[in-house]
Amino acid sequence: MIPPPNLIDTQGRVVRDLRISVTDRCNLRCVYCMPAEGMPWLPKEQLLTYEEITRFAGVCLSLGVTGIRLTGGEPTVRADLPVLVRMLHDLAPGLDLSLTTNGLKLTAMADELRAAGLTRVNVSLDTLRPQRFLDLTRRDLLKGAAALGAAAAVPLTAGGPALAQTTQKKELITAQSGDVSKFDPHYSTSSNDVRVSFNLFDNLTSRHPDGKLYPGLATEWKLEGPTTWRFKLRQGVKFHNGDPLTSADVKYSIERTYDPAAKTMVATVFGTIEKIDAPDAATV
Repeated sequence: MIPPPNLIDTQGRVVRDLRISVTDRCNLRCVYCMPAEGMPWLPKEQLLTYEEITRFAGVCLSLGVTGIRLTGGEPTVRADLPVLVRMLHDLAPGLDLSLTTNGLKLTAMADELRAAGLTRVNVSLDTLRPQRFLDLTRRDLLKGAAALGAAAAVPLTAGGPALAQTTQKKELITAQSGDVSKFDPHYSTSSNDVRVSFNLFDNLTSRHPDGKLYPGLATEWKLEGPTTWRFKLRQGVKFHNGDPLTSADVKYSIERTYDPAAKTMVATVFGTIEKIDAPDAATV
């Protein structure tokens, strides 16, 4: 009998872990993720049903996948999530089945998720400072549901060693885990990658919690027509090797985003841009 083939990624690595986004919706409005008013969510009919997700996961398991992580958006906001957990668990009892969540709904759901077959929980918590949490998420929830939700993850390890990190103690490890992040933001799509990119790279402008744009690499910006913006770059900005930042660098970076030959993972972000001009070294 010929064994089934493994899933191989574009770098020649065997795929063992599968991440499934069960919803694009979230109950936070983190400044690094979405605008304060939220985003246009996918209509329900465009989401995979639990039966379709389970069928797809079963195919992946047959091709060598050994672990499944449920993500979002915020996965706990999708109705009847424990039903999906049970369906996935039944595909292969003993499956490494985990969940990444902000913890807001864990208080009410932890026991049911564990009973359905969930084995691990990663609570994504950017800060333990209430004011900073409010500034980042635009929600004043850290003192209530989020803290309780994180604590609710503890029963998932009851009766056995905790699975977080390498500890053998029955304790809650508060941390932000994730895969090794890519330093090229054009190939960064996971939340962990986005956090790294936002801390390493500068934007032309940035939107603050008050909804307003603030200067970044650009100190001035102006709408000059229905679809035309002009940006003036900050003077004196240099790369690590001493080369000055110019409009040609900005033009290249943005154009590379949607260049079909580059095959970036964020090609649709600037899909409405017709062209980018650099009339002088300080103007885009």
